[in-house]
Amino acid sequence: MPGVNTETRPPLAPKQSKRLLTVLVVIAIISMILGLVLPFLQKPRFVADEIAAVEVSLIELPDQPEWQVTSADAAAIAALVEVLNTGDRVVRIMGEPTGTITLRQVNGDFILDFRPGDEDEYYEFRVRCGTPRGIYRVERQAFLSAMADLGVSDLAAEP
Repeated sequence: MPGVNTETRPPLAPKQSKRLLTVLVVIAIISMILGLVLPFLQKPRFVADEIAAVEVSLIELPDQPEWQVTSADAAAIAALVEVLNTGDRVVRIMGEPTGTITLRQVNGDFILDFRPGDEDEYYEFRVRCGTPRGIYRVERQAFLSAMADLGVSDLAAEP
């Protein structure tokens, strides 16, 4: 038939076939590992300049009163965002929250549940509304300091 390529390629030699298969297997394994590891390397990315106000609601607990505070203090918001952005993603499921942080933005809110971590040196938060979703932990003292700048004190000491 005119215009049709009827030429055929010779089959790959067994050595070339094995090499190609090995390369494809290695690429597949690396892709799977990256797919499992990369989400845990991702940190939250909140932008302080895009947040107009922060609302913090505390749940009543034996060692924590129930109350709510709202702040539009740019310096306090920036301090909180700086701490939140240091969060390391954790695998385990976070327990019951002791409070909620709502980061108010023009284009949508971020809602985070928080609680003291199981380890004394951390506080944990879950991004419940907004992206990237996930559970993160931050250094407890830095978190408590940022919350104090917002006017929040008397946070629960235990999960």
